[in-house]
Amino acid sequence: MQRILITTAALLLALGTARSAADAPKKPDARAAKKPADGIYLVHEKGDGLKVTRNDTGATIVLGERLTDHFRAATMHSMANDNTRFSLHLEGAGPFPAREPLGRAAIMMDGRCFVIWGHSDRGLDGSRDVNTSVHGEDAARAVAKKLGIDANLRKHPGHNFFVTFEPDKKSYQPGAPITLTMKIKNVGEKTVCFHDGGEQRGPRDNQFRFVAMSGAGGGKAVPDTGDPNNFGGKGRYVTLKSGEVFQKTVSLDKWFKFEEADNYRITATYRLEFYDPTDRKVRHVLWNDFATSECRVHVEDGK
Repeated sequence: MQRILITTAALLLALGTARSAADAPKKPDARAAKKPADGIYLVHEKGDGLKVTRNDTGATIVLGERLTDHFRAATMHSMANDNTRFSLHLEGAGPFPAREPLGRAAIMMDGRCFVIWGHSDRGLDGSRDVNTSVHGEDAARAVAKKLGIDANLRKHPGHNFFVTFEPDKKSYQPGAPITLTMKIKNVGEKTVCFHDGGEQRGPRDNQFRFVAMSGAGGGKAVPDTGDPNNFGGKGRYVTLKSGEVFQKTVSLDKWFKFEEADNYRITATYRLEFYDPTDRKVRHVLWNDFATSECRVHVEDGK
């Protein structure tokens, strides 16, 4: 046994001596040596310190003091149907120094820089919940793997709707108010859940969007002369089982003034945020879509 060990050692020594310079161990990459440790840092636009590239804009910023590298839990969800943008939430990060209001800060993870756009107040234990955006599916997958969590990519929830918009009258006088009734029928097999409201505390309900074309659709677009400002509003989750219908009315004259006699083709949309109908505690958007249809509005000569 001793002879075998000696022979093996001698063979390894001989092989090591015969190696070429190209096979010699490479020197550590200087860039890798400068990669900052994971954690939450203060950041600056300029000055001394390690320069890093923002994940969202590609701009260069400077790292300041590292405040912490601890957190209790992490979650991530896609914010776009094409999975190009994600929301990363770190719960109970810290503790942070009492002197630090956490102004400009970023999360460094595996050499990537994610600027923090929101955070909670400092808790009694000095911790904060922090939020950042992760741009790019590859970056999101890498972060999720690093944290041991699911990236929660979006996929089509399988909804199938039949949508109509109908005016309340067959014809109108110029300048008269016009009300449309929207009906969304779930013609699919799956129960779906979407959000209604949140953009109606103002002159009009901006969950709706309209394009009005004169000449039965072959003429010019009618300008939007309404007031788009709103201050949010109460919302609710609508659960629609197979075969059920959701109905809502909207005042079209809050977008347009139909002052000339004509046949107008109205392209109407209603923005939809879909949610998991079985999830009653934590609501995350599964998919963004639009309920869309067209109708005709006839304005007759008022003379």
